[in-house]
Amino acid sequence: MRTPPVTTFPSSNYQRITNGLDAEEGCLTAKEELLRARRKSLRKGVWFQALSRAERGIIDLTLKYVDRVRSKILNAVLRKILRKLSYAVDHFFTWRLELIGRPIAEMQSRAAVALGLKSAEKWSNDRPYIQLLGLHQLGRHP
Repeated sequence: MRTPPVTTFPSSNYQRITNGLDAEEGCLTAKEELLRARRKSLRKGVWFQALSRAERGIIDLTLKYVDRVRSKILNAVLRKILRKLSYAVDHFFTWRLELIGRPIAEMQSRAAVALGLKSAEKWSNDRPYIQLLGLHQLGRHP
């Protein structure tokens, strides 16, 4: 007696991988996603400010020469760049405050540590403090 053939259906994860979403979490980076992020960041004016020349080059070369990202290393790099870019686009005002306030916080932290205040080392990484300094500086010079 013969056993009937087993029919298998692709898992839901298969759909995500073939559509191209996120590699280490089971998906890949899609070209459309890179294009969308690039277009949106250029419109918002953060493409050149948020990304270094190398990061912009990685995205541009990937868009030009790669149809589908297969490399886990390239995918991880692209994910990191896209997270950075999406934060700058979605939280433009707070990103701008941090951009202005971070150097001030680092300078004040170094000065306070030099004067003997050991707890001041944390100031350069304290996001609300950095944003407050950025807001204060932004209010002083429009």
